[in-house]
Amino acid sequence: MNTHLVPHLFVALFLFIIASLIYDHYERGYYLTNYLFNQTIFVERALKRIPICNENDYLKHKSLLYTFQTWTQLAQSNQLRYWIAYKTLTAYVRYYGLAPYDHDIDVFIMAEDISKVVELMKANYSSMYKLKVSKDTDLNASINIWPIYTNRSLLVQYLDADSWISSPIEWTFPLEPCVFSGIQVWCPAQPNKLVHSQISVVEFACIQGS
Repeated sequence: MNTHLVPHLFVALFLFIIASLIYDHYERGYYLTNYLFNQTIFVERALKRIPICNENDYLKHKSLLYTFQTWTQLAQSNQLRYWIAYKTLTAYVRYYGLAPYDHDIDVFIMAEDISKVVELMKANYSSMYKLKVSKDTDLNASINIWPIYTNRSLLVQYLDADSWISSPIEWTFPLEPCVFSGIQVWCPAQPNKLVHSQISVVEFACIQGS
């Protein structure tokens, strides 16, 4: 090989690598923007299918779903493993999305990931959203994050020192991707078994003017 060509080949290789990195950066940005745009369309379509009991229900549902959408993006970007639970899981099994009577959304995360959530609480994430430990149930739109523990072949959520809820670990893992009111989220492996095993599921009727 002509030794005079070696520096030119290195320069060409270097420029190729830089160009590839730039292309990859904008390619990822394009797909992320396109993904969020499409998901917003799906959420808006889902909102139109949720029954309205009162005149302010639409805004309540919209606020809750967009808050949930933001949580899923936050969880994904910070490698937080979560999945929908309780009433939210029941609504998914029955309606594939938000139920008209829901006032919040429930998700489980592994107890060992609580430290990641605590760190995120210290960050200035967005002026529109707050990530905090709270027992206030009157928030406009809230995501309830429940820690869950592994105990041999069971997943356990402790209610207090003397009571807990447990289920076989294979009912939850491996987690499955699912779509909740147009939002891509994580669901347990066997959602029907988890829903049917709940001690009680309260049904709420949509009564006009209630």
